[in-house]
Amino acid sequence: MWLLNRIQQDLSSWAHNFFQTPLWIKHTPEDLADVRNPRLEYSIYWIIKSAEVSSVISGLIVHPIYRYYMIQKLTPETTTNNSHKKIRNACRRMQGRCLIGAICIAPLLSVIYSEYIRKWTENELRNHCYYIRKDFKNLSVDRFSMAFGVVGWYWKRFQGAVDGINLGIAAGIFNVNIMSKFNPIPDLQGRLELTKEPLYENIEDAIAHKDRFTKAWVENHGELPTNRKISLKLDDMTSIEK
Repeated sequence: MWLLNRIQQDLSSWAHNFFQTPLWIKHTPEDLADVRNPRLEYSIYWIIKSAEVSSVISGLIVHPIYRYYMIQKLTPETTTNNSHKKIRNACRRMQGRCLIGAICIAPLLSVIYSEYIRKWTENELRNHCYYIRKDFKNLSVDRFSMAFGVVGWYWKRFQGAVDGINLGIAAGIFNVNIMSKFNPIPDLQGRLELTKEPLYENIEDAIAHKDRFTKAWVENHGELPTNRKISLKLDDMTSIEK
C-alpha cells in the first residue's frame, strides 16, 4: 500500500501532463517542471518508445520476413485450406511476442542508457525528463499510440495492441502535422502548448523562480505559501515542506 501511494505521488504531475487530466484543473508551467521521480519517469518513457518501435518493426519487417519463411516451408503434402490462415496467426503471435519483449526489457535499457552510457546525474536526468515533457508534438503521438494500443489490446490482446499502436502512431503524426494546424484538440495537443504560456528553460530556472516567489511571499505575509509550491528536488537544494 505504501509503495502504491509513493508511486502515485511521484507520478501525479507526470500523469497530469501526459493524460491532460483532471480537465477542471489548470496545467501550469510549475506543474510541468515538477519532476519528482526522474528514474521512474524515464523508465516509463522507454516503455512507451520501446512499444512503439517494436510495433513498427514487427509490423513492417518481422511479420513479412517470418511470413515469407513460413510460406517457403510449405510443401504440397503439408498445405491445407487453412495453411495461410495458420501462418497469418503465427505471424501475429510473433508480433505480440516482440511487443511483450520490448516492454519487459525497456526499464533495464533505460537504466543502462542513463546510468552507464550517458552517465547522467539525477539532476541531469531530471532536466532530460523535463525536456521530454516539453516536447508536446512527440507527447501527442505517444498519447495516440497508447490510446489506440489499449483499444487494440482489449480487442485482441497483444496482437491487437500492435495494430493499435501502429494505427495510433499514424493518427498521431497526422494530428500533429495536419489537424493541429486547423482544429487543435487541447487534450491531445497539450493545453500548455495551445495557451502559449512561457515555460521554464530548465529545472534550475523553475527552482529559482520558486525561491524568488517564496521569498517575496514570506516578506509580505510572514509565512510560507501553500498554493503554488512545487516539489522540485535537486542534490544541493531541498523542497519546501507544507
